Amino acid sequence: MKLSRSFHLFIRGNRHSPNFELSNKSPSQLSHLIGRISKAGRGDIKFWSDINSKILSIYRDLGPRNIAFISNGLSRSNVRDDRVWKMLAEQAIAISHSFDGQDIALFLNAASKMHKSQKLFEQFSQVILENEISFKAKHIALIINAYSRVGYRDLDVLNKLFSECEKCKLDLDFQEFGNILNGCYKLKYLHKSFIQLMRDELNYRLRNLNKTCTGLSGQNISNILQALAHSEVECNYIFTRFGTTLINNHSQINTVEVTAIANALGKVKYNGQEFLKYITFQVYSNFNRYSTDQLSIILYSLCRLDKMPVDFYITVVKRIVNGLSKTNDKTISMLFTALTVKVSNHCDRLTILDDLYPHIRKRIRMMINDTNPPTQEIIASVVCSFARVGLEDPMIYKLIDTIDTELKNSSLAAIIHGLGKLHSIESLNYINKYLRNVIADAVNLLPLHVSNILNSLATNVDHFVKLDKSDGFQTFIDAIAALSLNILSKYTLYSHQLLSSAITSYTLICECICDNVRNFDKISQKLHMDTVKDVVIECSRKLSIGNASVCDYEGIITFATSPVSHLSVGEYTNVINGVIGELECVNVKALSRLIEANTTFKNQCIQMAINGSIDELNYKNYIEHLDDLDVILDKFVELVNNEAWLSVVKNDKKYFAEDKISLASRIINEFNQSSPNDLSYTDLMDNLYSSTDALSKFNVCGVIKSIANAIDYLNTTNKTNFTPFLYNLIHKLIPVVLQTSETNEIASTACYLCEKKICMPLIIDHALSHCEMGYLKIKLVGSLKNVPYKLNNSALVTEFGNHINEMLVTPFPPQLEDILNCFKTLQQYDLLEDQILNLLIDTILSWRPTDSNAAAPFMMIQQLLQLTRILLTQVKNYKSGVDDMVSLEYQKNMGIKLIEWTIELLHDHSGAIILSVDGYDHLVAIIKQSNDLNYEGGGHISGLLLNLIAKLHMPIEVLYNLADIGYFDRIIQSVDATVSTFSVVESQGIEINGLRKHGQWNSLCKLAYIASHYLSSSNDCIRDKAEALIITVLDMLARADTDGVGSDIIVKLCGILYSGYGEVIGRLTERGRLYLNNPKKQFIRY
Repeated sequence: MKLSRSFHLFIRGNRHSPNFELSNKSPSQLSHLIGRISKAGRGDIKFWSDINSKILSIYRDLGPRNIAFISNGLSRSNVRDDRVWKMLAEQAIAISHSFDGQDIALFLNAASKMHKSQKLFEQFSQVILENEISFKAKHIALIINAYSRVGYRDLDVLNKLFSECEKCKLDLDFQEFGNILNGCYKLKYLHKSFIQLMRDELNYRLRNLNKTCTGLSGQNISNILQALAHSEVECNYIFTRFGTTLINNHSQINTVEVTAIANALGKVKYNGQEFLKYITFQVYSNFNRYSTDQLSIILYSLCRLDKMPVDFYITVVKRIVNGLSKTNDKTISMLFTALTVKVSNHCDRLTILDDLYPHIRKRIRMMINDTNPPTQEIIASVVCSFARVGLEDPMIYKLIDTIDTELKNSSLAAIIHGLGKLHSIESLNYINKYLRNVIADAVNLLPLHVSNILNSLATNVDHFVKLDKSDGFQTFIDAIAALSLNILSKYTLYSHQLLSSAITSYTLICECICDNVRNFDKISQKLHMDTVKDVVIECSRKLSIGNASVCDYEGIITFATSPVSHLSVGEYTNVINGVIGELECVNVKALSRLIEANTTFKNQCIQMAINGSIDELNYKNYIEHLDDLDVILDKFVELVNNEAWLSVVKNDKKYFAEDKISLASRIINEFNQSSPNDLSYTDLMDNLYSSTDALSKFNVCGVIKSIANAIDYLNTTNKTNFTPFLYNLIHKLIPVVLQTSETNEIASTACYLCEKKICMPLIIDHALSHCEMGYLKIKLVGSLKNVPYKLNNSALVTEFGNHINEMLVTPFPPQLEDILNCFKTLQQYDLLEDQILNLLIDTILSWRPTDSNAAAPFMMIQQLLQLTRILLTQVKNYKSGVDDMVSLEYQKNMGIKLIEWTIELLHDHSGAIILSVDGYDHLVAIIKQSNDLNYEGGGHISGLLLNLIAKLHMPIEVLYNLADIGYFDRIIQSVDATVSTFSVVESQGIEINGLRKHGQWNSLCKLAYIASHYLSSSNDCIRDKAEALIITVLDMLARADTDGVGSDIIVKLCGILYSGYGEVIGRLTERGRLYLNNPKKQFIRY
């Protein structure tokens, strides 16, 4: 018999092949062995095969802890054996009531990855609800993550875990915060009180940590921000602090995390400049690692922001268009939405029609002609993509016609929903065609499908009502009746929001039918209105205990206040009573219907709104929808003068927030109400802002900006009798700002006041002395020219110089943007003194962007060119104050150095340069400045520029701008590239008229006009190319709608045709005649 010794459950063998004796292992020993091996990452196929056999032989003897450890180990080692997992699940269900919190967490976390059994989660939901189980923070995070992974949503379980989370919130680390919030987001469990609890705890943690916030990973941050963004809870501080953390730690986050964070920023419309720079830099730094789909999501998200960098937009669009063949249909849908958003005036040309539409049409044409027709889901996605931007194309209908099988419910709902947004006769005819499918299968439609179809029909109900007494109208009524039956039979399965949406659409349809069709009583019976009424009353009672969100009451109120509902007094009272206790959840439009429908309730609503019973978020909604609530504004002015209300104000300050003064400012600002009694109003505001404790919770800076807007309005309308009071109010608020706000907020507020010509020395002094040197401080200094404030220029110049020197020692691209912003501001406000100018030039001439990535130089070079342009302008205006000759010599020397540096920069990165139109404008300006300096470097730059144009087919206006400053001989040499540009454009299916959207017609015609001066050139090559260019332009003009071309340019161009250059003009005249005979061009015959 062989004797051996056991060390930590391993039977001693040789060093390379431990001998695992499994036959005599107890369940406890087996579970520990599996845990150790999985943690160490050991074990081969044979080992795990033996383990599986052993588990199958003893699974009936396994206890809760054994099952938890074994399943966790198998999951960690990715051991998938369906028989083993089935037996483990079976045994776990059998003894589930013996599991404690740790066992449940470990087992469900493992099972969610390896064995997604609905029955398993149902059983453990019951265990969690029925037993008194103690959970630690990490257990809650694992369980919520497991439920989200399998998509099992049990509100009762989540509510219980939420209450457990309250008990142990102090034990949560950032990873657990991220897992819990991410799980809740995926399960759509964004209960307001729960999110607020998480938000407040995170705020506390972040305020008490150092700037680097160690322990926070990119995944934690992306998970937390994604969940918070989709809740309705204000969490601006968390976004700001997480952004600061990522920047301070120089964190490198992966593409998935960047995409998720960008999505969160777009969702909450967070415009923090530093955070936005960081995200765009992360994209630039790893540009080639991002899939086209990820870039599309990032673009779609950031397009919602006001301050998304234009250069970033252009670069991403080009990359997406180049990789369009690799995208899925959801990506195309997002692109259609994102690319119709105009980021700024500089990006007007980069719309969906210009950049993406030709590629989409080409792809759809391939789908139509394909022997294997696309799936219904793909067709539905394309229809919705076009619908999102309101773009109707005949190809959509050809694509729909390729469907040769009965439509699935999801595709049916999506197609009807998409076509409903187009509002055309053709789209409505197709909807009418598919309503028969709705009638046939309405009972099987999911709540989302019913809600979307009803929404589409409600937005187009006028069209269907006009079909009265026709088969089309009868089909429409039958479809509404079938959908209402679905609601009646399945309303308990609808989420609050879907039920609200469905009932709102249903009510609006019934109202329209009632107003336009005579026999409505008979139709209402067919539409089951009496039964729907009972459902509405029942739902109004249940909403308050079902965690309803802001929008969920709208359907109830819309139906209750509708004249077609025929609610009795008692029924109406029941519905209102069900709503009134939850008034803070009612959105503005729904509340306005209540106010209009019932006088008694109207006064109650107004009083609750004014007293602040409606929470902060919805109060902001009131301010955004004042057009719907004029009556509240009237009542506000009335109540301001009401002594009884003033006594309420004096006794209870907890309701006073920034929105009160915002509301008052909007009354003054937009609705031009008669000024309230000054004395009463002053008393009210004195009481409102006498307590700094009450104000410390709110954004007082926002209040001050709101008052500044009111002052600005009153000053521009010469209604200045009320402004002294508002000035006095700002004086009272400034000490509060200095006590409660961060330095950058104070500086931003000071800058805003100066821009509005409001001088408040106390806040300006504080901002200048405490704000760190940077763009914000320079902007503040620049804005001081609007107010009577004395500034110490010499001290600031030294500070500016030191700051710029610090920024220039690093190649981090966002710093370059800061430099650019600083110098544009300094130049604008005449603060760019010689000392700073010399410092910048000396430093920049010794600096090179060293990043080898193809995307990063684009961003830097674009900004460097703009900076060089600014510097050349300053050099040109330089006056030494000693001698004009000294000044001229300085101008030439420094200008030449900068131009030579530009040439070298373009040579170094010629393979990686992608410039926007602005970038080319900067280059043209630099060339012109080099001409002014009588330096031949401009010729070198123009040659490089022409090479880029030939390679990239860049806009024609750049060619014209160069020709206009004396480089036409070089331009005409590249006319082949110009002509090929348009042949490429046409071969890609872009209509010639699309050029008008690019704003290139005028530039093209001007270029042709300049070319006409070279028709008599002695240089045969230049003469031939000039003729070729003019012919190309005339050909295009003959086929295009040139309403966008100025008549003076057309007349000049026509003059070319009759100017007498022999055979050349003969050929030109032939084309000119075609052009003039075009009926669209008759207006120029004069």
